Amino acid sequence: MFPGDKYDLESVKAVNKYKYVRGLLLVVASIALAIIVFWPNIRDYFETPQVPLISQETQAHKVALSDAQTKSSAKYIRFHGADKSNQPYTLIADDGDENTNGLVLLTKPHLTLNLASGNTATLTAIDGVYDKNKELITLKGGVVVTHSNGYQFVTSLAWIDLTQSISYGDKPVHGEGPAGTINAQKGFRLSDNGDKFIFFGRPELILKSRKKP
Repeated sequence: MFPGDKYDLESVKAVNKYKYVRGLLLVVASIALAIIVFWPNIRDYFETPQVPLISQETQAHKVALSDAQTKSSAKYIRFHGADKSNQPYTLIADDGDENTNGLVLLTKPHLTLNLASGNTATLTAIDGVYDKNKELITLKGGVVVTHSNGYQFVTSLAWIDLTQSISYGDKPVHGEGPAGTINAQKGFRLSDNGDKFIFFGRPELILKSRKKP
């Protein structure tokens, strides 16, 4: 062995160690960057919509409907009021049956919310239940949510909590708007006085292609 061989061997080991550490740092940095970039999707994948007591409310409605007797029936019913944020709303239906527990069974309900921003949100469905005591509206079957800013989406079940000024659901959603098409598997939430949409369950947005001038 020549005198410089040992030095060269140690240099090679140092270089290899440096390359290993540099590569490891690059991998860690890449993972960290990916987490930052894709965090919204990762969060939505594990996140559960914050819509407490949905199943309990639904069960409570079923029990109340089965235990109570019909108190009155009417055609072309109409309710007017304001939610927690003092935003006026109008709820109309082809007909309704009110029972002694304060629940009104609705046929083809149509809810219009006049938002503080000046926008309008409408929700329609095949059937619905209006809980006059809790100010909670349940819409079922072919629920269509339309916002005056150009967005519309369809789901199978939605709740409107007038005491909290929010609308939400936990069923798959398909919608369209000026930006493109949205699909979400775990529902939606309409908050900020009806002007903010949040979708749950790894939402997929398909952007519309811009036409060249």
